[in-house]
Amino acid sequence: MTDTTTIKSSPTRPTMNEVPLFSILLRPVLASIQPVWKAFCAFRWLLSRPLNTLILPKFVPGFVKIPILKHVPHICIGEIIFAVPIFVLAYLSYNASFGLERSTDTSGYIASYSIYPIFFTANKANSLVTFVLGIPFERLIFWHKLWSILVVVTGIFHFCCAYDRGGDEGQTTHSRYGPEPNIGKFAFEGEYQITGSLLFISLILLIVPSILSIFRRLSFDLWYFSHVLLAASAIVLVVIHGTANVLIALVWWVIDLSARYLLMTGRLYPREATLRVLPGDIVEISFPKTDALQYDPGQFLMIAIPEIGFSQFHPFSISSSPHQKTVTMHTKAIGGWTRKLMELAKTKSKVNILLEGPYGNLAVDINDTVRYKTVVLIAGGIGITPLLSVANDLLQQVQNGREMTRIRFVWTIRSLDVLQSMKDSGDIEGISGGGLSLLNDYQSIDVLQLDVHVTGNSSGKGVSKKADAGDISTITGRPNIEQVLNETKELASKEGEGAVAVLVCGPMSMIDECRDATRRISDLFCAGKGVKFDFHEEKFEL
Repeated sequence: MTDTTTIKSSPTRPTMNEVPLFSILLRPVLASIQPVWKAFCAFRWLLSRPLNTLILPKFVPGFVKIPILKHVPHICIGEIIFAVPIFVLAYLSYNASFGLERSTDTSGYIASYSIYPIFFTANKANSLVTFVLGIPFERLIFWHKLWSILVVVTGIFHFCCAYDRGGDEGQTTHSRYGPEPNIGKFAFEGEYQITGSLLFISLILLIVPSILSIFRRLSFDLWYFSHVLLAASAIVLVVIHGTANVLIALVWWVIDLSARYLLMTGRLYPREATLRVLPGDIVEISFPKTDALQYDPGQFLMIAIPEIGFSQFHPFSISSSPHQKTVTMHTKAIGGWTRKLMELAKTKSKVNILLEGPYGNLAVDINDTVRYKTVVLIAGGIGITPLLSVANDLLQQVQNGREMTRIRFVWTIRSLDVLQSMKDSGDIEGISGGGLSLLNDYQSIDVLQLDVHVTGNSSGKGVSKKADAGDISTITGRPNIEQVLNETKELASKEGEGAVAVLVCGPMSMIDECRDATRRISDLFCAGKGVKFDFHEEKFEL
């Protein structure tokens, strides 16, 4: 039985948990700077709302089945702002390489500028972008890849300019207008060309396996170690090539790695966990919460189990809530690593672990008691884990006096095994001291509406019946997301509320459906009236 004794906390007080290194270092003085930090967080949330405003009107259709284009209707102002520097540097690089006043040195400097964002968007524990803007590192991975591609593109421009001009000091033997033009030989002619060519090769070996996930699946250890080594070698080559200022990014990156693997993993965080096999091929990982490991609802930890793979850190959403003494995570055995974990859990209940984090940050401030009196949580299968943490935290706040109109939790599962596993799991058995639990106390909570949909082995649709796991009523068939959101919008409008928080975690098809539905049903931000849906999604994979 997992100990879930309540820890007294203030869930509405802003934390720095999305940047774990800053949280660890500043935690002793956080209380004294709380007014300033609270004001900063409030300003950050205030700024994020207009930046998350969608650019395209509602009548622009969604491209659900086309991976790249399906995001087009959901492009927001903030993404446009983030993309502007990329296009500006690409234009400046092209102009410096092929324009009338082209210069090898200038095109080289512009190419080097793109390297800084690569490292600053790769940091986890000490991310300045996350600290200033509140954007968690996993949502920066997309931009990390874009900046990496930009470095390759500007590098190609720089090489073409160098081949054409032979360097700003004149033509070389194998440059375009040299005595023996040969682009292959030019690439390795002299120190600058050699280091530049080796740098380009390193970047290609870095980027291609990272964009194509099949390489990570084939051998995660090989991909990860090669990624780190190639990134370090790229920095060394850049410095030799003539851009020593890039060492600043390298130092900040080394601090990040040291914080993750020496401070968090090696010293501060728990080193042993309990494994428990639950119905439905689900494994529960639990360990006592320590003062050093603080987290917010909806966050995740990176965990490695040396008996499976010393360097294989996998992301797992935290299913417990911050006010509980035990940290729990749940995973379903669906891949190679998780199946190994399942086999290990069948033979051992105690294992050594390595932890780093917590990471992640909700895109909506659910602790805003004025803006969000209505919250919709939509989960698919094991995707309930982060939303369970959020739901139980909200219920704890309701018990402590927070006024809410409705917490609607919609959970779709294939079989009742998953329901029974999560209901019987230690992290939701009821918090001693009068705490509330989503799956055990739902009948006694007026503001909570729990809809559990079972899609597997069903002959009817919309049929309500009793589940085998306790007295929870289930509904046969998939939920009607538009109906759920329309009913919620009607309720919020009746109560005079202007915003509803919608949090989704599950398969990509479910996320796409919910994202498109919120876009169609939500009133426009610029309208100044109506009900706006503030959307947050959690994916199974980083």
